[in-house]
Amino acid sequence: MKTRVFDLGAILVWISGRHPASDAVANLLVESEVGVIRLFMNAINLGQVYSCLPKQHSEALGESWRELSTTLPATIDVPTVDEIWDAALLKGQYPMPMQTHSPRRWRRTSIALC
Repeated sequence: MKTRVFDLGAILVWISGRHPASDAVANLLVESEVGVIRLFMNAINLGQVYSCLPKQHSEALGESWRELSTTLPATIDVPTVDEIWDAALLKGQYPMPMQTHSPRRWRRTSIALC
């Protein structure tokens, strides 16, 4: 069974309905729901989606995400403090572009600032 991991960018593209990326995310959600793949999402990314939605869309959409995110067919991974520091150190070793608010750039990087 294949494993897939959603990040902030995947969820924001899906919510925004930007095709064809939103279709790909929707298909992965269906595949996870029927047991074809395993789907994971980091708890930090889960919160980042919530913090971005009011800024980019509306507070109501942010609250809807907060309530409905627990129904995603995904395992929410809660990292330890050591894992967070390991990720920060790794990201610090390599040049990685920081994302802007532009949905066109969501496809290029998973590091986002909202």
